[in-house]
Amino acid sequence: MDSFGEKIKGLRKKENKTQSEVADAVGTTQQTLRRYERGERRPDIDILKNIAKYFNASADYLLGISEYNTLDIEERSACEYIGFDVDTIRTLQYWSKNEELKAMKHIISDILKRITPDLLNAYLVYYYDQYNEQRIRDKSLKIYCEKNKLKNIDSFDELSPKDRYVFNQTISDVLEHYEIDSAQSSFKFEKMLKELMDSISIENSSLNTSKIASDESIKSTFSNALSSNDYQKEYEDITKGKTNNAPKRLF
Repeated sequence: MDSFGEKIKGLRKKENKTQSEVADAVGTTQQTLRRYERGERRPDIDILKNIAKYFNASADYLLGISEYNTLDIEERSACEYIGFDVDTIRTLQYWSKNEELKAMKHIISDILKRITPDLLNAYLVYYYDQYNEQRIRDKSLKIYCEKNKLKNIDSFDELSPKDRYVFNQTISDVLEHYEIDSAQSSFKFEKMLKELMDSISIENSSLNTSKIASDESIKSTFSNALSSNDYQKEYEDITKGKTNNAPKRLF
């Protein structure tokens, strides 16, 4: 179980607050709060109460008496009995009370029945390729910058056009070596997922079918958007420096 200091630090970061902001709000100094987070000091009862109130957290959770951060006794009892965390319990409660979600249960059940080992395997390959490609890119960027003595480069976009080209070509060779093709694995998984979704009947469900785009609707909407905006001229104006306006689209 996390220590008191780790819990305070975790809650502060979750709320995107600085040590100074939290310290001012709970009636202490930034230096003292820093010592709380490091586990070098514990707050008195008044400061503990202020911290619990500020983060809407239970004192039992902060002190390590309970591992579930909820002020609701029923929620805590459910967490302790079932073993789920607070967010999961709240999600289940929402599902049980929401009529629209209740009506969708048969659709979800149908989807689950149609998930095959091949689909799961396609997803795992897709996830593996995505994860490893990003890992390789991040690590390789550091190596490339060290070899070429490039400083203060944190992302691919910060490289010069020449370095981007060299880096991209090199990465292609590296990914080929590891037999990683995230584009192919993504295509395979998305194709299988589309086939699964196309096989699911949503008739008589509570889904808002008016939002489902037909082929004709897409064609009409796209044609209208294309004729209503001269994006080719906009692109030419931007590239020629004739406008100071930021582009509506990234290209």
